[in-house]
Amino acid sequence: MKKGFTLVEVLGVLVILTIIFAVTIPLVINNVNNTKEKVWEQTVAHIKEGTKLYLREYKEDFPDLNVVGSTIEVSLSEIIDNGFMKPPIINPITDQTVLDSTIINIEVISINNYEITIPTFIYQ
Repeated sequence: MKKGFTLVEVLGVLVILTIIFAVTIPLVINNVNNTKEKVWEQTVAHIKEGTKLYLREYKEDFPDLNVVGSTIEVSLSEIIDNGFMKPPIINPITDQTVLDSTIINIEVISINNYEITIPTFIYQ
């Protein structure tokens, strides 16, 4: 009796492996993309939290913070230069570095309550 696999057996194994890869690879790619999106959402949340801390620390520099409905702009470089974020800030979805010149908008909803938005990220 010969030892080894027949051509049909080898082809059968290859077909099974191909099916397994065809099912799992898109799932893995989708999972990686979802993870990148979540990391970016967390990064944006950290920028917003750093902005809140910056405003709390340097409130006297922004008299409009006491005016409900007012809008204030600060650059990301102000947040970084004062130690509330650490550079570089990288978007994991695009693998691009966010420039410090990115503008952050702060709308005063009520005293000590702000809506922070970043309309457009500027990339290197």
